[in-house]
Amino acid sequence: MEPVQLDRSVPGVLDLILRGFGGSLGYAVLASLGSVMAVPVLFVLGALLSTPLAVVLLFAGTGWGPVWAAAGIVGAVASLVGWALAVHAVLRGVYRLRFAPVPGAAPAP
Repeated sequence: MEPVQLDRSVPGVLDLILRGFGGSLGYAVLASLGSVMAVPVLFVLGALLSTPLAVVLLFAGTGWGPVWAAAGIVGAVASLVGWALAVHAVLRGVYRLRFAPVPGAAPAP
């Protein structure tokens, strides 16, 4: 487990850093780009999930063209939805806690 760090660079504010660079815009961008590596896997999984649709299309006599188009569309939608969920999970993680006094509150005695 990573050690917890304290950041007192802002007067009157204490930041408890749970993960290095956590909570910064740079970390969010790098973590979002890291989830891009999952897009090909998500595409293949989505295309495999369209197998029942492909079987129905082939039995209907449409040929391979619509089957490949349907598999590509389902794979693209699955990869976009999966990537959006991965980015959402990365950005919703708590990496930094900020403790600050309430604005306008009287200081403690």
